[in-house]
Amino acid sequence: MKHLTSFLGTSIPLSKVSTSMIDSYREYCIRKGMKPDGININLRAIKTFFNWCYKRELTEKNLFVDMVSKPKELPNYIPDRLFEELIQLEWLDDNCKTAFSFYRDTGCRRSEPFLGELHGDWLLIGGSETKQRMDKELSLSPLNLERIIKMRAFLESYAGKIDSWIGNLSKTFLKAMREIDGQDTKYHLHCLRHTFAVRRYLQTRDIYLVKQELGHSSVVTTEIYAKFSLRRLESDFPSLVKSIKNSGDWERGHNYGGLTSTGASINPII
Repeated sequence: MKHLTSFLGTSIPLSKVSTSMIDSYREYCIRKGMKPDGININLRAIKTFFNWCYKRELTEKNLFVDMVSKPKELPNYIPDRLFEELIQLEWLDDNCKTAFSFYRDTGCRRSEPFLGELHGDWLLIGGSETKQRMDKELSLSPLNLERIIKMRAFLESYAGKIDSWIGNLSKTFLKAMREIDGQDTKYHLHCLRHTFAVRRYLQTRDIYLVKQELGHSSVVTTEIYAKFSLRRLESDFPSLVKSIKNSGDWERGHNYGGLTSTGASINPII
């Protein structure tokens, strides 16, 4: 909102702000060379604010806020090669390595391993803790069960709350990726969830199964992971391809990433 007021001026009454003014602000941001994502973040905040004002009768009309259009980008996933380089960084401690491997092999969002309940080898995540407000169940392999127990034990000894530890994981992941992929790396912690999704689709070729395991409310959201060339995915995940072919479950298998008790992992030592 500070950016908007710096453009409109601080003396203009709230009731006088119009849709055309917001359009002018959007065009101003474009001319200034701001990235579409940054502009849209500002526009969403403006839209939320004026919607709040309208509902509380502080303004007589709600404003229409038109976002900056941009091409739909495919998710960023992390190939085997980069993930192996990440795990082999000498300065990266075991707690981070364990967490990164768990996220990649399960597709969990950042807070889900800590907020869900463990029932045997199942992680049960209540709807109040998921983005879609739907209950989610995840079957854990022995390896990923070991990982999540280790992650939770470390959090209990960590001098901070869940958000603090998750924030530290995000910063550490970005630092590591910058070291192995360059300062302008496109990878962030959430890319491990994207990595799970494309690996799982490569293994099963079942987008509805991937939808269920990710906890998406609609398969339309999940379908973006099916847009990658399978040849490209096979090239980026050779260890997974080799594992699937050896198991005889190339078209559809469940021996991957900790989804069942027979799950395999690239990094069994972590």
